[in-house]
Amino acid sequence: MHKLPLLLLLFAGNITCYGQASDAKANKRVDKFINATIKALGIPGMAVAVVKNGSILKMSAYGMANVEWNTKVTTHSTFQIASCTKLLTSTLLLKAIYTGKINLDDHIGTGRA
Repeated sequence: MHKLPLLLLLFAGNITCYGQASDAKANKRVDKFINATIKALGIPGMAVAVVKNGSILKMSAYGMANVEWNTKVTTHSTFQIASCTKLLTSTLLLKAIYTGKINLDDHIGTGRA
């Protein structure tokens, strides 16, 4: 399993340093970071979007979607994410329980505003 969640966390942490640089310079730094990380972790390819306040600041594709067929990644490529969503789902569920939006004793069809 690749260390993709760690990669995304590191990437998100490094985005903040690009705020003062020009767009072209920031794009170059993002491209350099992604390409180096893909190479270091042996990831065949990925699609990346940088979003701020609902606006897409950068959307790019890197590497291969299918190495066997020599197919490049596009910004519309789909990826297998294995069990990564289990952690996200459990975290969101626990947050909803903590804030009182859901109750573990409620039936599945019970809705709260």
